[in-house]
Amino acid sequence: MKPLGLPREIRLKRKKWIQSLYVRQNSGVFTITYGSIRILYRLVAREMADSRVPFQAGVTMVRGIRGATVRNRIKRLLREAFRLNAAWWPSATSHTDHILVFMVMYRGATTEAATRIPMDMPYALRKLQKSLQDVIPMKHIGECNLPENE
Repeated sequence: MKPLGLPREIRLKRKKWIQSLYVRQNSGVFTITYGSIRILYRLVAREMADSRVPFQAGVTMVRGIRGATVRNRIKRLLREAFRLNAAWWPSATSHTDHILVFMVMYRGATTEAATRIPMDMPYALRKLQKSLQDVIPMKHIGECNLPENE
């Protein structure tokens, strides 16, 4: 794996899963927001997933960010911040019949992206972990070594 990237097996690439995160009528989609980071997530049945990984993640940003180089730079920053903070990620759903599918979205100013993304990502992932404890009440989602939020 190269720096500023995600391992291939955890990249969210299925079009129907990505679209299902943005359907407003879908009651199985949940949202976490912290600072400039927003995370949309849902659980997918493991037999539909055809995957052994506990989660699949994708990155995106809000509409209206002009310039391909700016968008690509923000996406690289998001992937790298996720990769650095995902080392603690427990295999939360590895003992269940679901995998976690989520999209990490940047929604801040382009000029602040380089400083905001590394600051906000650990806290957003911590909120996601706490939210998963409500969705999947199991002991496999344990404490991690991220800083306490707020």
